[in-house]
Amino acid sequence: MRKLMRSGAAVAALAAALAASAGAQAAAGRTIMLYELNKGSTFGFVDNPPMAQRGPHGEPKMLSAGDQIVFSNPIQGLRHTPLGRVNVTCTITKPGSFATAQEVCTGAFRLHDGTLLLAATLKGEPKQIQIAVIGGTGAFAGARGSMVSTTTKTGSTDVIHLLR
Repeated sequence: MRKLMRSGAAVAALAAALAASAGAQAAAGRTIMLYELNKGSTFGFVDNPPMAQRGPHGEPKMLSAGDQIVFSNPIQGLRHTPLGRVNVTCTITKPGSFATAQEVCTGAFRLHDGTLLLAATLKGEPKQIQIAVIGGTGAFAGARGSMVSTTTKTGSTDVIHLLR
């Protein structure tokens, strides 16, 4: 999820929905496209024992169970309109390198008209990640659905399919 939600999803969809959506969700659902930006993001690594050996740039060589990766990215809409941030915490559940470790991630899109809560599991650093939408507040109260996040050169593209 480090790249899970920092990654993005390049899937064509109904893009302007979020910028125009301050109201309730349609009964049949809707699709929202958001763009996560690397510029303006924050990143942290919590190295729980056993402590990791570090590479030449201070990056951990191996991740151990219980280590955490946390990050926050600015979110914008189709017309480059700032819409909020995504905040994510990933906990390593199976040790390994960044390419092989497994983790459980939870996060939230904090948007102008509400929040969307997310959860996923992943192994390594996949370019595309399937994420569950498990709830929401405000305009997204009772939300459920799925999200595909695909890494791009500038961050991620996230396509969210809400069922209600």
